[in-house]
Amino acid sequence: MQKEFEQSSKTGNPLEVAQQSVQKTLDLAEQGHSVVLAMGEHHSIFSHQVSQALALKEFAARQQDVTLFMEYPHNRLYTILLDRGYGTDNALKLAQHITAYDTEGHITAKAIIGGNKESLSGKTHFHAFESQLLLQAAIHHGIKIVCADAARVYPADFCMDYSDHFTDEIASKLNARRGNAGECGPDDMLIRNTFMAQTIKAELDKNGGVALLPTGAAHCFGIEDEGNGLHHYKDSLVKRFEEMELPSVMTSMLPDESLPSDYESPAGEQMHLFDKPGPLTLIDDMSDSDIHDFLTKHDLDPEIYDPRQFEKSYRAEFDSILKQAEIELDVQTPLQKPVVRTSANLTL
Repeated sequence: MQKEFEQSSKTGNPLEVAQQSVQKTLDLAEQGHSVVLAMGEHHSIFSHQVSQALALKEFAARQQDVTLFMEYPHNRLYTILLDRGYGTDNALKLAQHITAYDTEGHITAKAIIGGNKESLSGKTHFHAFESQLLLQAAIHHGIKIVCADAARVYPADFCMDYSDHFTDEIASKLNARRGNAGECGPDDMLIRNTFMAQTIKAELDKNGGVALLPTGAAHCFGIEDEGNGLHHYKDSLVKRFEEMELPSVMTSMLPDESLPSDYESPAGEQMHLFDKPGPLTLIDDMSDSDIHDFLTKHDLDPEIYDPRQFEKSYRAEFDSILKQAEIELDVQTPLQKPVVRTSANLTL
């Protein structure tokens, strides 16, 4: 396939960005490939999440088999149960028990959206909302959800959790430089990108179709800016996909001048797109009515796609599932007050 490098400094409509990314992905898929569409976001810019949700909706409209891979630790349900006060052994038992029949990932997604009951009052934390928009879109369209990231001390810290066997194993195979306990290490980005890439490839090899990965733009190509420092292209997701010979469409929604100094043009069946949906408004600066109007304007009915509409019902549904799991495993409900959490999608 001919190499393709597209670069644009224009800010466009979220739907246009979504449709172009989806079309490029389907063009590759028509050649008999399983393809990854990674849409690199700034976690706090609402138009980025809307563009990703529109891409998911577009795949569904075209009846394309697609899996949503989220930048959540693969053991996210386990960390939710830790937050609820369960000890490590019981949290692990319950998470494994529930995950065994949560084949589409929707129970975990509802647990994330439902949050802790203490967090349901007042305005939803924007970091939670922005990723949950994608979760709700996938639930509505019946799309499988996979938490694809390496384990982290989550979400109180951003460092790797090497007590997790799978994360430790990948770090060891990479001979990765690890941070001290409670600290981030210099190779954390490499570890996380390798984990996500391997998770995506294993799922596509097993079930086919295409993958949509909404992720921080720094993961796509690396990044170099004052806020994030330097993350090398050699450690990026696209390099992992290239090494795996897994075709990908990488859409960065950040300005291209933030690319790292070791950036390379695409090789093999990889496409690099730079499309920026606007307006570039931080969701933290948007009122509830702003959010409602923006979703409506872009044909995402808030009654269907706004996850805040479902927080309490999903919380009740997950509580019921968890109570049944406690009975089946003879686990007691902890007395400890749950920890109120928001999403750990903070900067990368």
